[in-house]
Amino acid sequence: MQNRPSQLTTIDEQSFEMLYTTYAKKLFRLCCSYLRDEEESKEIVQGIFQTLWERRGDLEIRTSPEHYLIRAAKLQVNRHFRDKAIHDRHLEAIGRQATAQENTTEEMVSFEQLSGTVSSLLAQLPAATRRIFQLSREQGMGNREIAEEMQVSVKTVEYHIGKSIALLRSGLE
Repeated sequence: MQNRPSQLTTIDEQSFEMLYTTYAKKLFRLCCSYLRDEEESKEIVQGIFQTLWERRGDLEIRTSPEHYLIRAAKLQVNRHFRDKAIHDRHLEAIGRQATAQENTTEEMVSFEQLSGTVSSLLAQLPAATRRIFQLSREQGMGNREIAEEMQVSVKTVEYHIGKSIALLRSGLE
């Protein structure tokens, strides 16, 4: 370290200790003013000085040590906010996905229960009425097509479909 504290060309143990004792509290207060979290601020300051020590052999500080350290602290604070925003977005996406899966599971259970109830209600219908309802609702055939296939009148088909729907309504209420 040179005699001028405003410049630093090499970092040895003595100059590192001087930097730490001189600037650690100032960097901590700076980080706290942005983060409002003392623990995170301590971690950032520790990280800055750890990196400074690890890179001391190839690090060349061309500005004042104070300016260098303050800039490093601000960059770390920005990195913290960026990482936190990314983390929050991921948590939000996971939450939305979990909610969608829960809804899908609930819907599947409800569908299975409803389907079972409808099947048991349809089983109570006479065979001809049940067959006409299945042709109409499950196979999508029109009343005229059903009447031709079962060799009954269209009015008979309408009667049986109405009877089926009435039974389902009363059973599902």
